[in-house]
This record gives sequence, C-alpha cells and structure tokens, in this order.
Amino acid sequence: LITDFRGQLFPGTKRLLELADERIQLHVEARCWCGSRATFNARLVNGVVVYEGDTVTYELLCRAHYRAGAIGPEHEENDARR
Repeated sequence: LITDFRGQLFPGTKRLLELADERIQLHVEARCWCGSRATFNARLVNGVVVYEGDTVTYELLCRAHYRAGAIGPEHEENDARR
C-alpha cells in the first residue's frame, strides 16, 4: 500500500516514486476482509471508518468497502446508510 487513509501518498513513498526508474508490484498482496485485493488504508475510530484526522490505525480494504466504510460483513448494511 502506498497511500494513507485519505488516499494521499505517504511522504517517503512519494519521494521514492519520484526517484524510481520503475515500480514493480510485489506478488504478495494485501487482502480486504471480502477477499478482494486491498488497495486502501481505512482509519478506524471506535470501529468506525473515518476520513479525517491523524494517521494512526489502519484497516486494509478494497475500493468498494473503503468507499462504503464497511470493515466487515456485519458492518456492511449499517455502513451503507451513512
């Protein structure tokens, strides 16, 4: 993962990408709870996905669950109402 919970590059990652001649994705992939490839970090506060604040604890999520704020199947229906 190269971005924080806001979808912004980590400062160190940004600089490394600026200097790199090429980017090679590792074959080890992070997975969302649904099994899809995790491409986002979600910031959790009291078990709820939030989109502002300090960079602290993360939950790895796929794009769909990041946008829905769903951190597991038991949260999916409730989170869709937000």
